[in-house]
Amino acid sequence: MEFFRLFSERNSQDQQIDVYNYEELPQRLRIQIVHILQGMFNRVSYSEQIWAILAHRIKVEFGRLELDGYSNEKSIEEFLIHEGDIETIDAIDLIFYEIDGFIESVSPPSNEEDRQLRNKMNEGIKELNYRFKQHHIGYEFIDGQLIKIDNQLVHQEIIKPAIQLLFDEGFETASNEFLQAHEHYRKGEYEEAITDAERAFESTMKIICHKKGYEYSETAPASRLINTLVTNNFLPSYLQNHFSNLWNTLSCGLPTVRNRNGSHGQGVQEIETPDYLVNFAINLAASNIVFLVNNYKNSLSS
Repeated sequence: MEFFRLFSERNSQDQQIDVYNYEELPQRLRIQIVHILQGMFNRVSYSEQIWAILAHRIKVEFGRLELDGYSNEKSIEEFLIHEGDIETIDAIDLIFYEIDGFIESVSPPSNEEDRQLRNKMNEGIKELNYRFKQHHIGYEFIDGQLIKIDNQLVHQEIIKPAIQLLFDEGFETASNEFLQAHEHYRKGEYEEAITDAERAFESTMKIICHKKGYEYSETAPASRLINTLVTNNFLPSYLQNHFSNLWNTLSCGLPTVRNRNGSHGQGVQEIETPDYLVNFAINLAASNIVFLVNNYKNSLSS
């Protein structure tokens, strides 16, 4: 499905600028998201049940006894349009997490109505991501949660492939840790984000070692896991120089970032982890994960 771009958007001089806003949701976007939800559940016989589930989840997660509005649908609309930016971002994450669960529950669909609902929900998620880009909002909904993006090129070429590879290839532990790193990053929990990014990186290597039958310790640090992959010729000899440089990057890059900023005590002086360093750690983890999983896949066919 192609989404229409207004004339002013098609001819905007700054339409290629890759800068994102994370904290302020424009009213126009809020209303568009309401329209997305209405379009999903329009003409669905059990739509009120869906609205009731979503409203209940919002009340529970936000600690509310009641929501404004004379119906569950109107209550959610009022929440999305009038609540503060942070609360609305969290609500969008929660609502579309539930919608993603609905999609799974009707796959495969048992009847025509379920098939149409599943298709409309999938299209709604695509439109949500399009509207984020349209308004330069730095989030994308992927595999059940909002992911914070900083640079569209890096996001498309590194972050999304890492998520997809981990999701498709049976690396569930690493996938959960990598998504959790993004969740911490989105909430500004930077030390936790670095720690989970490094865990995802280590888990990817452990899973590969397990799948390939290499001897390793569950408590082995990243440097030892890298050495296990090298000594077992997981890195092909004809690319030795390249992989030696990669080994230096893996050994001295992300593990060092985590050891200095994420996993050890801070002592007397409090250390503030800057946003750009967290972004670097997650991107570095993602690029390494993409390489490792792709190399594993290639080793199966060779």
